[in-house]
Amino acid sequence: LFPLASLGGITFTAASVAQIAVYLSTTMDWVKIQSILIVFANVIVAASVLFMYLEDWTWGESMFFLYSCASTTGLSEEVPKTPQGRIAFCFLMMIFFSIFTTL
Repeated sequence: LFPLASLGGITFTAASVAQIAVYLSTTMDWVKIQSILIVFANVIVAASVLFMYLEDWTWGESMFFLYSCASTTGLSEEVPKTPQGRIAFCFLMMIFFSIFTTL
């Protein structure tokens, strides 16, 4: 059951990205969207480094965790175990939700 749930989350993410691409190709608000995506990419890189430091994860583990959080699939393979990591996760999710609601 778990691989099917993961596949469903990844499929949903791919469909969302495709929908965003269609939207971007048909709208004149590209500058706003581009700025938001740049901010999102910077947040992902900074958060990845933060979790590598706080949780002693590899870059791949950190990026997979951030992907599952940002896409809200919550695959639960990697979770923050330290109090600092959990606090960082809470703030990070607030940032993710703010960015996605802006899109």
